[in-house]
Amino acid sequence: MTLESRPLDVFAHVLAPHFYQQMAQLVPTVLDRLPYAKNRALTDFDYRRGSQGRAGQ
Repeated sequence: MTLESRPLDVFAHVLAPHFYQQMAQLVPTVLDRLPYAKNRALTDFDYRRGSQGRAGQ
């Protein structure tokens, strides 16, 4: 895939994996209160890169 044909990731929200783990340890109910934080694309950057361009397919 060339740079010109690579999908643009415009979703700026990320949770660094270490921060995510610390947050879950400090506040065990955080994922119940913030269900969007369970979105794998927020913490797994390989998954996020691999899923680009799949929306609408």
